[in-house]
Parts: sequence; structure tokens; C-alpha cells
Amino acid sequence: MPPKDKKTVARARKPTAEKRKYAEDVKCSVDVGAKTRNRAADDGAATGRPTTALTAKFQKGGSANSQKTSGDRDKTIIKSVTEMPKDPRTRACSHWMSETLATGLRGIRKEFVSSVKPYQPAGPCEVCIEHSAYNRYEDVHCLDKTRVKLANNPEGEDYIHASFVTVHPEMTYICAQGPMSNTVSHFWLMVIQEGAKVVLQLCQLKEDGKEKCNEYYPPAAEGPDWKTYGFVQVRVMDRNNNVGGMKKVTKSKMQVKLDEKDAKVHELTHIYYYGWPDHSVAESVATCKEVRNLVHRNYEKKPIVAHCSAGIGRTGTFAMIELVSYRLLIKHDVDFKMVDVAHELREQRKHAIQNDQQYVFVYRCVLEVLLGEDALPKSSDVAKFIEDYDSLISRKKAERAKTKNKTM
Repeated sequence: MPPKDKKTVARARKPTAEKRKYAEDVKCSVDVGAKTRNRAADDGAATGRPTTALTAKFQKGGSANSQKTSGDRDKTIIKSVTEMPKDPRTRACSHWMSETLATGLRGIRKEFVSSVKPYQPAGPCEVCIEHSAYNRYEDVHCLDKTRVKLANNPEGEDYIHASFVTVHPEMTYICAQGPMSNTVSHFWLMVIQEGAKVVLQLCQLKEDGKEKCNEYYPPAAEGPDWKTYGFVQVRVMDRNNNVGGMKKVTKSKMQVKLDEKDAKVHELTHIYYYGWPDHSVAESVATCKEVRNLVHRNYEKKPIVAHCSAGIGRTGTFAMIELVSYRLLIKHDVDFKMVDVAHELREQRKHAIQNDQQYVFVYRCVLEVLLGEDALPKSSDVAKFIEDYDSLISRKKAERAKTKNKTM
């Protein structure tokens, strides 16, 4: 939980260079008022072949909606709602899935644009604004009410661009921006202070030629020796680039300590997932699910420090996956709305989830989690939803590549 308020003892220096805005790179692919929203089969037609084994699993009972009309699908959805399983967990998950199928991908995306994107949380961001030198982006603000406060910073500051996000009483995320050259030691001080056993890195140091995060631990080429970053020292004891066969995931055992005599050494697991482009979705839903499992196996009920570049897009998406999964798998809640969860998240981490595709990905990854937990019955409608998602993301990926080629 966030510590009690403490007056910031010093003010940040003015930034020496003009910062760019995070929103300059953010595009939302749905316009609620656009004429194109009535185009037939925008999200409904599966133009690409299924890419997950789960799709094939569901199709064993028949082709996924190959012979069904939209009216037939509506009847199937209504039937699944009225004939809910008796088991509380399965009932909650089935109800959520029925609501998801009824809304559809198009409806989910429009829901983001109309109800999530414009949502602004209550409360000021005064401390963040006063410390602009420690903010990567000038338009990404950190709420005063949920910000992490550094208690014993040798430099005197208590500010860091990081926010507490409570998932449930035994799980708290700290959503943070990627360390900057002048905040690396602050980042590690936060890890030590909060006793974090897991740091989840969801970005690369550079992406498309732009810096997304400063180096904050020794690269593999430097071996297991201690490396000094400001007033902290860090070393990597072990690196595993083949974690359960997952691609683009590195799990490391690290140690960090203050750069002073007889400083206590803090050990943690660092999970680096570099298969998730900025402003987009994870390349593999299955890998994202396994990364979540990896976090759960290692966090020891301590705050989980997660970061990308700004700490709101990829990080916010991952946090919402946790919030929704908790409501379904542990709380067995059948009354919550996804929009309300997104609002709850933004009340803790302002700006969380940046575009409609990331919002859709929350649904898709939660579905993957539920399937992995055997919390959903087999359904051709679920398989169709997966196909439609794959088609949507493939199309958006092609559009991004085309736009990128034009700018080169």
C-alpha cells in the first residue's frame, strides 16, 4: 500500500533538453463517429487462418461458426447466459465470455473510444509536474494520490514516476516509467524500499531508433560483476534466455545494493519480455500469459515493479489483465463491467491503456488465462472470437508496416 504522504524535500532541476510528447506516437484505430464504422465485416470476417492451438482445440466439436448466422450466434450467447454453470468460478467466467461475445470486437473498440479514452481520474499531479526533469514524457503525469514516495533518497528527492496499483490485498503492482539516465538509482532504491521480488520489463532500451529506457543493469557481455549506477550497484547472477521455450523472454537473477559500506544486498527476479511493440499488443498471447504465470511464481506477495517506456501502455494493459483475472478467477464476480475496471486502473495509474487495440488485447489475454485455467467450456463461438482477433491484429500490423515504410 502507498506510504503516508511526505513533503518533497527538494525540487527537480529544469530539463536540459526539450521532451517529446508520448501522445505524438499514439493512434487510436477506431473513430466512433466515422462513416467507416458501418463497413461490413470490419472485424467479423476471419480473413487469416487461426494462429493458436487453442482455436483448433475448440473446433473439434465443429467448425467455428462456419454454418451459423449472426442470429444463431446471438441465441447461443443468450443460452449460455441463462444456463449458467453452478460452480461460482465457471459461472463468472462464462458470464464474462457471453458478455464479450455479445459486444464483439467492434463494440469493444468503440467502448474504449467512447468510455475509456476520455476518462480522466480525480486528483492533482502537482508533484509530478514540479519534477519535470525526472519525467520521460511531458504529457504523461503521475497522480499525487497513488505515487510511490522514496523514503531515504541520498539525493533528497522523494519523487519517482511510479504509481501503486492494487490488484487485491495480496497483489500490488508498481507501474513505472522506464528508468532515465538521472533516475536509474531512484528506480533501484524503490525496488529495495518496497522489497520487490520481481521487476517486469516490457520494453527494449531502443525501439525504432528511439530511446525507450536507459540501461539500468549490466548487459550480458559484462558478466556477473557489480556495476555502479549513481548511488546503487547492480549485478546479474544468472540469465536464462530459454524460459519454458518462450520466445523473446529472458529471466535473470539479480542483486542490488546501495553503494556504501556494509550495504544489505537485495535479491530479485528480473523478467524481460521484448515481444511487445510500443503502442501495440504482444506478439504472442500465449507468451504473455506465461509471463504472467512467471510473475506469479516469483513475486512472493511483494509489490511487483512493472515498466515499459512511459509505464502506461504496455504496463497498464498488463495491470488490467491482472485486475480482470482476479475478479473472475478469485472473486467470481459476475456484476463488474470492463469499463469500470479500466476506470479503476486509471484512478491509480493515470493514462493507463493507450489505444483500442491494447484494450481489445486485455480481453484476448484474459480469455487465454481462463482457457489455461480450464475455467471456460469449449465453444465454437470462442474459437470464432479468437479468429476475429487474429484477423484484426494481422490487419493492423500490416497497416503499421505500410505507414512505417512511407516515413522511411
